Amino acid sequence: MTKKVEERAELKKVMNLKDVMSLAFGTMIGWGWIMLAGVWVAAAGVVGAVAAFIIGAILCIFVGLTYAELTPALPLAGGELVFAYRGLGYKASWFTGWMITFAYVGVAAWEGPAMVTAIDYIIPLPRFGYLWTVAGFDV
Repeated sequence: MTKKVEERAELKKVMNLKDVMSLAFGTMIGWGWIMLAGVWVAAAGVVGAVAAFIIGAILCIFVGLTYAELTPALPLAGGELVFAYRGLGYKASWFTGWMITFAYVGVAAWEGPAMVTAIDYIIPLPRFGYLWTVAGFDV
């Protein structure tokens, strides 16, 4: 990073509390729990599903605490890339950037069909066929 970037003391705040909370809720919660909750309860039972949600929440708290510690320590735009670059160097930040990109593409690939499934549940429309079969399910 250049000296000019490292001298910057703080980021310009352009998001209010509502924006941040909406983004965080949509990112962390998403559609996955809605789409799979019935499968989880059927497979693990109510107690097992609740235990899984609690364990997942605890793990998310640790991730949140990590961000809460790193963000004020490194108030630079770039998030995970900056954290990896400053802590581990160029190669780690390059790898981090690509892994985050793959993760976001994977989330987008999941969220699209999940949204369509949720809308189909709310507004049922007649089915005219399917494109292919994956693991015994018509898609």
